[in-house]
Amino acid sequence: MTPLHMDHHGLGLELIGITIGGHILGMYGLSPVFGYLTDKYSAGRVILGGHALFALSLVLGLIDALGESSFLRLSVALFVLGLGWSACLIAGSTLLTKEIDPTHRMSVQGLSDAGMNFGAAALAALSGPLLAIGGFAAITLMGFVVLAVAVIASIRAGYGTAHTT
Repeated sequence: MTPLHMDHHGLGLELIGITIGGHILGMYGLSPVFGYLTDKYSAGRVILGGHALFALSLVLGLIDALGESSFLRLSVALFVLGLGWSACLIAGSTLLTKEIDPTHRMSVQGLSDAGMNFGAAALAALSGPLLAIGGFAAITLMGFVVLAVAVIASIRAGYGTAHTT
């Protein structure tokens, strides 16, 4: 919904394209770094770092939603959102592959990826009506709810503790 938000505030297609390009860069560009950090510090800690990146992104998005829209702020927010996604995906996939028997690993990873994509599609379908009803602030508040569920699950799993892989 960020491109629609940007368009509604008069930010042209060129700026929208740069913002989305930065988001994609954040999603994939530093994946090797998150792999290294996962190996060095633990998957759980990298997931918690990803949650922190998500929170920063949402705060920036909410500031933008409640005030004057800013190309720079939205671009940073989406880049950081991509970084958070990458951190959680790389570290989460590492946890999954370490826990699953190699004979079942491919099908479980495929099921995990399908679930992630289904969840993203469901939230994307909800985001249009939510944007129409409550604006970009409602979208970022929905993001905070999703993040809260993820943080609670991470805490319950014991991520960030010394024994977490």
